[in-house]
Amino acid sequence: MSLVQATIELPGQLDSVSLLDAWLRDQTTRAGTNAAVVGDMRLCLAEVVTNIVSYGSAAPESLRVTVRLTADASHIAAEIEDNSFRFNPLARPAAEKITSLAD
Repeated sequence: MSLVQATIELPGQLDSVSLLDAWLRDQTTRAGTNAAVVGDMRLCLAEVVTNIVSYGSAAPESLRVTVRLTADASHIAAEIEDNSFRFNPLARPAAEKITSLAD
């Protein structure tokens, strides 16, 4: 088929995941992308967008998620950008180590 490059902007709502899924299937069908590759990407994108929408903003009405897709018959790549809270898990203090089940 052909190389497809496309972008979608989604609102900060859980139903955005189904909009993204339908859009992704349409774009990858146009590109002729391998079904197994598409299935893996669908799962990954659904998880990421669900997490962003569920935990990314105290004001979901202002949350936006942008997904940029590049796909052809055998490859697919997605870039996700959002305007949610910045979070660096490495900046958190280390968790206290538990040395016994009694603790």
